[in-house]
Amino acid sequence: MFDRSKIDLVDFKEFCLGLAIICLGGSHNKIRFVFDLFDEKKKALLDKKEQLKMLKAASIILMAQHGDAVRSQWINHQVA
Repeated sequence: MFDRSKIDLVDFKEFCLGLAIICLGGSHNKIRFVFDLFDEKKKALLDKKEQLKMLKAASIILMAQHGDAVRSQWINHQVA
């Protein structure tokens, strides 16, 4: 992700630039960063496998942050 020189290694400068994008970047930069994380084939497209990985990661984060509320909504949805 941070390997701008394309040598399969990340130096300190690349690491710091990557963290700056995550921490200080605008919404577009953050969304692009997350997309690039899941675009394993670097085709600027997410195939079904990559999409499923992204959704699984998002659900794990959602449950970690809002687990009780999500569970409650899921139960209410199933009962309705």
